[in-house]
Amino acid sequence: MNKYLLLSASLVSSVGGQAIEFERPNIVIIYTDDMGMGDLSCYNSGWVETPNIKKYTFSMQTSRGIYSGPEYYGIRSVSDGRYRYIVNLTPEVTFQNTEVFTPLFKLWEQKAESDKHAKNMIGKYRHRPAIELYDVKKEPYCMKNLADDKWYEKKIAELDSELKKWMEYCGDKGQETEMEALEHLAKSKNKK
Repeated sequence: MNKYLLLSASLVSSVGGQAIEFERPNIVIIYTDDMGMGDLSCYNSGWVETPNIKKYTFSMQTSRGIYSGPEYYGIRSVSDGRYRYIVNLTPEVTFQNTEVFTPLFKLWEQKAESDKHAKNMIGKYRHRPAIELYDVKKEPYCMKNLADDKWYEKKIAELDSELKKWMEYCGDKGQETEMEALEHLAKSKNKK
């Protein structure tokens, strides 16, 4: 099957032939559908070269105000192309989304009553540790968490530092930002 990637963005701004200087770097948001972790070279793809994408990629997820989500469950992550570092802001909270209400998930839960593998998979999905680290080159499905392995302490420190810098740059205060999400959602709805 052939895969195609269409990216559309205005990367250069100019006025009268002069480049505009910005105080902060421009941010290009690219929306795509049906992409996998390995589709871009920043995530180890060999078939779509993206050599000029920055050294780190960042992501954030919130579940506050999301249909069938938990009351709150924030996730922040950073990847350097080889390793993905994930911070679960409230690991004590049971994670949920619409998937946990599907017939397939319910079957897995039934199977987990007598099947150790199914029980382990359900547990990993619903109960996540405070931090996770995965070698996405060796293990793209992120099933083996390396965060407790002392050998990776320097990598975790590096990625944690980069993630904190990015969060500060974005004004993201972690759990505090998560708890304010409903206020932002209400303000957004009131503007419409």
